[in-house]
Amino acid sequence: MRWLKPNIKSSLYALLGHSTGPSPEHLHARIEEIRAAMLALMGSAPDAVHPRLADRLRTAHDIEALWYARSELVAARAAAVGEARAQREVARITAMFGGLMPMRPRPHASAHR
Repeated sequence: MRWLKPNIKSSLYALLGHSTGPSPEHLHARIEEIRAAMLALMGSAPDAVHPRLADRLRTAHDIEALWYARSELVAARAAAVGEARAQREVARITAMFGGLMPMRPRPHASAHR
């Protein structure tokens, strides 16, 4: 009966309007698409300029690893093109994560006063 539990859970979530997430094949394809975009943003020779970041991007096993590498990518790009442009470039990649990461809204600054 163990095989039945995930199917019941998935069906129940679907009835309630919740998504169970992308299929493993779709997720893998999206991870590879994001990985390629991040490496492309580093230029034609990422290993020459930022070898640790390039290696980290190539060996990232899940979407979370790529998500957390974005700040390092901004820093690497900022050294080459400036902070504002680097932020814009990585923002385009951040948009690629839509629906793959559980997004939590940031608290407003006024809530901390």
